[in-house]
Amino acid sequence: MRKVAGLLLIVLLPVVMKAQEVPVADKPVVMISLVPQYAFQSGFRMDFDLPLNERHWIQLAPIFFAGNNVEMSITTADKLGGLALHAYHRYYPDAERDRFQPYVAWGPGFQHYAIDYKVYNGNVRVSKHTNINRIGADLTMGFVSQGSALFFDCYAGAGIRQAFLSGDKDSGEQFNDTFLDFGYSGVLFVAGVRVGVMIKKNKR
Repeated sequence: MRKVAGLLLIVLLPVVMKAQEVPVADKPVVMISLVPQYAFQSGFRMDFDLPLNERHWIQLAPIFFAGNNVEMSITTADKLGGLALHAYHRYYPDAERDRFQPYVAWGPGFQHYAIDYKVYNGNVRVSKHTNINRIGADLTMGFVSQGSALFFDCYAGAGIRQAFLSGDKDSGEQFNDTFLDFGYSGVLFVAGVRVGVMIKKNKR
């Protein structure tokens, strides 16, 4: 996943350089960004921000998880697969697209993980499989720092999660040791950085 994220950043670079020629005053029609911190959980996230008007935007954040020998707080996942979708309503108090644009965002999310792992049964390691479905919601605040096309987004806030496990639950593993675990339920701290491009069209 880290290689994929790096490759996409390289692919996006020519788009960024070309888009830098567009004046800042042009109207943004979509923002496309990567959230690099998900690579530490064998994840890949790409966001799409769509404007409803100058102050209100819809942010869609699909996430894909895939990896082998993924380190978790206690258990190591022999194989991890999953997908998620978060949707946020973003509100910008200032309608003018300034270089530093504060915002508030809130919305729900759904996550699904499939985890293959091993547990000890006496001296024998036994293969197990667990599916995790998790629902939740986030409330964050942040600011967007933008040039003519390239932008950076820093955000922080709080979220809540509720996980539902199925499969080999008799293993005793709940994947709920810290708020970073895939099966965590409860309140958690949410923070991150996004980097991407802002695609615009000329105002008429």
